[in-house]
Amino acid sequence: MSSIVYEGEAPESDDETIFTAHQPNTSKRKPPKPTIYEGEASETDEESEKAEMSKIPEVIKAFDMPVPGKSRPRVHIDERLEQQWKNLASDTLVTQWRRNQTAQRMINDTLTHSESAFQSIQSTSSKVRLITDNLCQLEHVVEQLVDNGLRLLPEKIKTNFQMPKEFL
Repeated sequence: MSSIVYEGEAPESDDETIFTAHQPNTSKRKPPKPTIYEGEASETDEESEKAEMSKIPEVIKAFDMPVPGKSRPRVHIDERLEQQWKNLASDTLVTQWRRNQTAQRMINDTLTHSESAFQSIQSTSSKVRLITDNLCQLEHVVEQLVDNGLRLLPEKIKTNFQMPKEFL
């Protein structure tokens, strides 16, 4: 069943042909062959394929090329079997997604723990650096106290007191 669709309307099915009032129906006309000039690249792959197909002998074309309008017979698909395969595929995807979720959680936990470990290492390092600076300042202050204390002692009272080697 074929009906006509006038210009400005959309066809309601594939069976309807589009009819324009100002142009004749050209469904039997073949489209013009593209002109390919030597040395230039073809615009599309179809042009080069059509040029190659024109070189194939007619005998080979008859065996290789499907006849337009005729198609292969359709293979009956068992809907129940198809549905079982779809269910199996979806179940497999869900199972793998769940397995992936546990691994993803482990990775996220590992990242969180490693970040906290790095933060604690950095805070410990800064505290050790601060303690080292304080010890150096304490050593300097003790050295100044010993020097000033030795100056205050009179020469007669001085004994054989020597600075420990750590402070020198």
